[in-house]
Amino acid sequence: MAQPPPQPPYGQPGPPWGQPPQGPAGYLQPPPPAPRPWRQKSKGVTRPQGALLLVIGLALGGFNVYSLIHEHRYYPKAMIFTPVAILLGLFGLSVGAPIDRQTGHLPLWVRLGYGASIVFGLGLGIVAVTFVGC
Repeated sequence: MAQPPPQPPYGQPGPPWGQPPQGPAGYLQPPPPAPRPWRQKSKGVTRPQGALLLVIGLALGGFNVYSLIHEHRYYPKAMIFTPVAILLGLFGLSVGAPIDRQTGHLPLWVRLGYGASIVFGLGLGIVAVTFVGC
């Protein structure tokens, strides 16, 4: 049976037969992060844009009510998009467009709020057209 090579005493630097093996320098440092693909920064509805959208929705609804009362005509497309404009304008006016500093995009809760405002507004518009058209 062969004897193991002699070891240096405890606390002495390195083995007597040479330096310990080391890997390439890349193993000591983490690799640089991969570049992110270029993507345009998200822009949401700012508060002035939300106020403008709210005013446009109220004016569109007022015009539709006026034409319904005085001319006995209504505009179905205006009835569908009026609640969308009003709800999206209210959400934009109350929240604004907060941008996440790390990603440069809108947070998820803002995008979900925009989507919910649009879907709920379209639902209200379809219900309004259905009831007025009866």
